[in-house]
Amino acid sequence: IVGDTERMLHTFGNRGLRIRNAEAGLVAQNIYMAAASMSLGCGAILGFENIAINQFLGLEGTGQTTLLLLLVGPQRGGWGRFDYKLLPVKACQV
Repeated sequence: IVGDTERMLHTFGNRGLRIRNAEAGLVAQNIYMAAASMSLGCGAILGFENIAINQFLGLEGTGQTTLLLLLVGPQRGGWGRFDYKLLPVKACQV
């Protein structure tokens, strides 16, 4: 999902960032729903190297920048290797 931050700021002022992110969220939600309707898995990637991805996608000089990456494909079988026992457990104090 890509967006043009400068254009959104020019059009909507300071609210442009919120509107850009809301639109990106709507697109992501629609992709998740479409994937689910086709029995596909979908997952978001956050914290990626924007500059490298922008170069890879040829977005330089277009005003567009990557906002969110989504992976769509066959659902993985089984569970991940997350082991909750490795997390420290703190007792709740009332």
